[in-house]
Formats: sequence, structure tokens, C-alpha cells
Amino acid sequence: MSRIFGLGGRDYKVKDAAGVFEELLKIAETGKVETLTKYMM
Repeated sequence: MSRIFGLGGRDYKVKDAAGVFEELLKIAETGKVETLTKYMM
């Protein structure tokens, strides 16, 4: 799983990090990755 962030001068905020951790927890529970690469904008 790759998450690309900070492009174009955008800030990476706490809510963005929380969303990534929630996604990681879901992957740990199910063993399935829905999206391999995602741009955080």
C-alpha cells in the first residue's frame, strides 16, 4: 500500500494520518487492500 502526500504544497494534516491508520487497521482485519496507490490531496 502506497500513499503519496504533500504534492503541490498541500499540508498533511492529523485527519489525513488518522485516515491512513484506519485504512491500515481495516487491512489488518480483512487481509485485503482495496487501493494499492492513492494520492492524498
